[in-house]
Amino acid sequence: MVLYGMGVLSMVWALMKLGHTYQAGGSDPRVSDGMVMKGPYRLVRHPMYVAALGISLGLACLVQSLAFFSVFCIYLVLIILLIPAEEEGLRRAYGQQYLAYQQKVKRLVPLLF
Repeated sequence: MVLYGMGVLSMVWALMKLGHTYQAGGSDPRVSDGMVMKGPYRLVRHPMYVAALGISLGLACLVQSLAFFSVFCIYLVLIILLIPAEEEGLRRAYGQQYLAYQQKVKRLVPLLF
């Protein structure tokens, strides 16, 4: 339950920090929006993905379901495959600013990835 709750709170926090700059997946960022590097984005580059993984793993543990754990595994694979394309769009939109951010902030888990 703790993992699920932390995932939900992390998702809300990330969405609040993005504010009007949030766009549905697959869209390249708008340069005019500016880069968000505060809140959870100062800890990891993809906090909404971390939150989605926390929610799905928390649910899998809560209901003790292999099907839910399979969903978590599918999310994990899809997110790992999606991140390079998303980061390429961020590099095109924000250039050197995003490259410097990449050097300072980990992708998904601080100190690991």
